[in-house]
Amino acid sequence: MARILKVQCNGAGQHVNDVDLDRALEESVVYRGAESRLHNLPERGVTLKCQMSGCTGRIVITRLMLEEMLGADHV
Repeated sequence: MARILKVQCNGAGQHVNDVDLDRALEESVVYRGAESRLHNLPERGVTLKCQMSGCTGRIVITRLMLEEMLGADHV
C-alpha cells in the first residue's frame, strides 16, 4: 500500500503537496535487492517539483524528515 505524505514546498506560497513516497523513491533511487527503500534514501534527500501550477518551489524529502513523520522503526 502506498504511503502518502503531506509536505510543504519551499516556494513563496508554501503549498502543501501530497507525495506518494513509493513513487518518489522509485524515480530517484535504483535498488539491487529487496531491502527496504527507506534504508537507501540518500542523506541529502530527494527533491521534487511542487505540484501547484506555476510554482517554482521544490519539495525536499530528507531521511530526518521521514524518521520524524514515520518513526525511526520504519527507517
